[in-house]
Amino acid sequence: MTIHYPEFGDFYDVAADILATTPEQIARFPNVGLAESALAAPRAGFGDVEAYPTILEKAAILRRGLACANVPRGAEPGLVLGVRAICSDARRARSGTRVDR
Repeated sequence: MTIHYPEFGDFYDVAADILATTPEQIARFPNVGLAESALAAPRAGFGDVEAYPTILEKAAILRRGLACANVPRGAEPGLVLGVRAICSDARRARSGTRVDR
């Protein structure tokens, strides 16, 4: 199964759309580095051992990380997008649908 992990650029774009601003302005928000860290968390591991091996663990750590990142008010729907991206891959994988991107 191939998992699509949301990229930091995706976060900038979604937050900018929701807040009716530009990705450049989002980049200037305080603590935006915490969001980058949160987006990287589901991929964490050492060698071939994943820190969050199941799809539910990946979605949970992404959701938790973004929630703790002090995401700008109004950009919370971006959290849902990231978690949905991971969970939709899991649903397709369980149903036998190809998930490669």
